[in-house]
Amino acid sequence: VPEGVDTQLFRPIEDRQRLAAWRTAIFGEDVPFILFVGKPTKRHNLPSLIRAFGLLKQEQKIPHKLLLIGMSLPGTSFEHAIAEMGIDREVFTIGHTSHDDIVLAYNAADLLIYPSSYEGFGMPILEAMACGKPAISIDNTAFPEFSKGIAHLLPDVEVNTLKTGMLAVLNDPAWQSEMAKAGPIRAAQYDWRLVT
Repeated sequence: VPEGVDTQLFRPIEDRQRLAAWRTAIFGEDVPFILFVGKPTKRHNLPSLIRAFGLLKQEQKIPHKLLLIGMSLPGTSFEHAIAEMGIDREVFTIGHTSHDDIVLAYNAADLLIYPSSYEGFGMPILEAMACGKPAISIDNTAFPEFSKGIAHLLPDVEVNTLKTGMLAVLNDPAWQSEMAKAGPIRAAQYDWRLVT
């Protein structure tokens, strides 16, 4: 029996004013952002993600912030990567929040990236898909089983791979639209309430 997602909770939100207000509450202004949801454990490769994001800010001048949710959970330090890249004003963290707030985060983000070296399943990818958001992960463990053909699956967690993967999605509105349409359909197949 696979993991399941509550598609009545994790679903697309079309209210743009509500999402803009959420972004403003988090960042102090309505700006686009890239999202990570999960524990700050070593296997989630947050230092590599932060460095990749920093390079996108430096090289591509993207307007996005980076939001990390779940940072009060046990894990490893990533602050050194923020300092190294000089992006302390570009990276925001939330220690812990409710599922209702996480739904808003998925919907308000431009994309979710979950660069995990290994997972038993990888719920944030499925939740983001259910919300109709572009999602990026790694082509390993369970991710190909439930997200292949929809999420952008990268071959490894190297900084340049993560940078290139994020840029590819951000620069392709048609691909984003395809993910937005296909994600909720695939996620609905993993709704436990449909199992009889």
